[in-house]
Amino acid sequence: MYAEMMGITSKILLATMFSSSLPAQAGHDRLHEDIVTIFDSAYRRMLTPRSLNRLPTRGNRRYRQAVARMHRNIHAVLADRRADGTDHGDLLSALLAARDDGSETAGRDLSDTEITDNTMMFILAGTETTASALAWALHLVAGHPEVERALHGEVDAVLDGRPATHTDLPHLKLTGRIVTETLRLYPPGWIFTRTTTADALLGGHRIPENTTVIYSPYLLHRRADLFDAPDRFDPDRWLPDRVQPGRHTLVPFGGGSRKCIGDTFAVTEATLALATIASRWTLRHVAGPPVTPAKSAALYPRNLRMRAEVRAEGPRNDATKGWNPDAGH
Repeated sequence: MYAEMMGITSKILLATMFSSSLPAQAGHDRLHEDIVTIFDSAYRRMLTPRSLNRLPTRGNRRYRQAVARMHRNIHAVLADRRADGTDHGDLLSALLAARDDGSETAGRDLSDTEITDNTMMFILAGTETTASALAWALHLVAGHPEVERALHGEVDAVLDGRPATHTDLPHLKLTGRIVTETLRLYPPGWIFTRTTTADALLGGHRIPENTTVIYSPYLLHRRADLFDAPDRFDPDRWLPDRVQPGRHTLVPFGGGSRKCIGDTFAVTEATLALATIASRWTLRHVAGPPVTPAKSAALYPRNLRMRAEVRAEGPRNDATKGWNPDAGH
């Protein structure tokens, strides 16, 4: 399931970023392999001393080659776009048209290096993380039949068999709560590091300047003093009439000035994808090894194999009777 969701999110990201297909040397399959290589290496590199990351090991070489190849491919696309001069209505065109108004040279264009670095970050942050969230959501829904029935009822009433679009979001309330609850239980960014820029006091502990601090949204989201029955999958905990945690309690995208810039995009993408999948398919677990969180840069579900069954009854199944998409179910 994780590989299938990676296929969905990478295609969405590439369409958003580049609108048209990449040139042959930067094809989808090659880019996907490089993304996986970089993500697999990122977790290890984050937790090991920098000196070890410079050693000519096989893993370090693969990481450097993947990064260099992505840089080359993005530079090639960027050169073509600058020569073309056409606004393609995608994120790359937005970056090419952007002006740096906060620098000493206000109004300057972004450099090729800045655009390439931002493009790489959008690609890396916008594929594995959302794919992980979608895979976990399908896993959790399949394990909770009452939630699955309610989800099918909502998408049947709202979509009537068609793909979900942005205008459907206000009516996909349960779908949105499922995504939020999934991000609480299995935040793709499960561990983050920060470096203090000045002496600080945190929880009564003095932290000197230039200290690396590690924190885990996965652990924070499962604290009983912050969430009721924290290990239970309960999308309705996010109903408006339920007591909500503080704004800094749910942090799947980090927080503060370093919060993920693509948080709204990711939640929107996951909600629309989940609704579209649920409107057409029922997912069932396949017997095999237990599903466990993989310790990688993104907390994806290891061993998650599922069988997709066409919902032959479609949008007219009994779950839709009496369903009100604006009610809190």
